[in-house]
Amino acid sequence: MTQTIEEQAQLVFAILEDVHGQFSWTPVQILADLRRMETHYFYIHKKEEVAGFLAIQKLYGEIEITNLAIKKQYQRQGLASKLLAVVLESSDPIFLEVRASNQAAQKLYEQSGFKHISVRKNYYHNPVEDAILMKGNEG
Repeated sequence: MTQTIEEQAQLVFAILEDVHGQFSWTPVQILADLRRMETHYFYIHKKEEVAGFLAIQKLYGEIEITNLAIKKQYQRQGLASKLLAVVLESSDPIFLEVRASNQAAQKLYEQSGFKHISVRKNYYHNPVEDAILMKGNEG
């Protein structure tokens, strides 16, 4: 069964709610993102359900990872690495921001070849926190 874009937005929102407990993106923002031509969402399944997703934007010869989330019950099973592998096939440079406190995500990205390149002070809210800017696919 094919999902409507509205159903996809609700699915993504539910995954983010499961992972973060607080909402960094609203369903309206997710729906608007899904409708953007340069935005692409990739989903991974486990036990016949969507276990997580990866969202990217392809912009002028580079890729930005805007979101990567795996439901809590499926974390630490290699699913995030499988999703990352999809974009790592590209020869374009890949950028992302990650919360400074999110050591698990930073480790995942480092294991996939990403390097810390900068810090964005007070980038995140609820709580306010710095973002670590990372770059992958150095060539």
